[in-house]
Amino acid sequence: ISVNCLPSSPVNECNKVEIKAIKADSKRFADWCSERGVPSLPADPDTLRACVDWGAEEFKPATVKRHLASIAHLHRAARLLDPAKDNKVRLAVKRMNRTKGTRQKQARGLTMVDAAIIRSKVEGTVRDTRDVAMILVARDILARSSELVAMNREDVQFDEDGAGTVLIRKSKTDQEGMGAQRWISPDTVQALKKWLLIAGIDKGAMFQAVTKGGNVKRGTRLSTTDVYRSIQRLGSMVGLDLSGHSCRVGMAQFDRQRCRTGGNHAGWPLEESDHARALFRTLGSRSGGRGRPLQEKGGRVQGRQRREEATAPRTGPATVENRRDAARFNTLN
Repeated sequence: ISVNCLPSSPVNECNKVEIKAIKADSKRFADWCSERGVPSLPADPDTLRACVDWGAEEFKPATVKRHLASIAHLHRAARLLDPAKDNKVRLAVKRMNRTKGTRQKQARGLTMVDAAIIRSKVEGTVRDTRDVAMILVARDILARSSELVAMNREDVQFDEDGAGTVLIRKSKTDQEGMGAQRWISPDTVQALKKWLLIAGIDKGAMFQAVTKGGNVKRGTRLSTTDVYRSIQRLGSMVGLDLSGHSCRVGMAQFDRQRCRTGGNHAGWPLEESDHARALFRTLGSRSGGRGRPLQEKGGRVQGRQRREEATAPRTGPATVENRRDAARFNTLN
């Protein structure tokens, strides 16, 4: 199936990650249909039902549902009836959910203690220096792997108080590239400066590839797979099973705890921190709604949080007071 050749190609309405998933899923489905001698486009509802039953044995429910979404997208793009809407397919999905459940495994969060243990165990090689700086930055700003590999030295600003800010030019939730400034702690700034000094990076990609011999491959950005492997490597050194989401999950859990006491997220007014709130909703839903960080009604924060919101400085992370408060908190913790 050639995605680009369809009458209403999804290429122009999806981002690169979605297009990659659609192409991979369509190829897998086409191969599966070819092995069984049935057409993949258009696909018969019975064919798709059988594919769901097969996929339920091979993949996680979330993956099977993504496959279905890709197949449905292809049929709509080809101006064909969507077989995924057929009742046979929907019943197959319900059957899969009952059998395997729908809860996804939550990545282990990287805590401040975990990060400190990792830093005490690394040998101080060029690769170690880079990876430590990378996980600290990722944790501070809840960065995705794609955001880390896209960072440039020019996107980082170091401030006189020892802290700093990172500009995220584009992200999964900001496809139009409006950008967002995020705060990094003095401890993270020190680790990042050490990496930049050792690597001799003054412009271009901030996290660059390192050879087995310990030499920096000038101008060569890491891939998202490299980031995942680097985080796993550091975790394995101290007996932790970390994934590419561990840094984000760790800081989100930390933020959720601070929310309960009315604290700020690393100098950012928490009610204005969109990237943190999105993860709070996810973590809150997975804990059955217990301990929600903010109690809202009609879009307004109530109680003590509302009073704090009314008196909080509205100039965002650039306020000296916010930075100093966050720096003191990080020092104490």
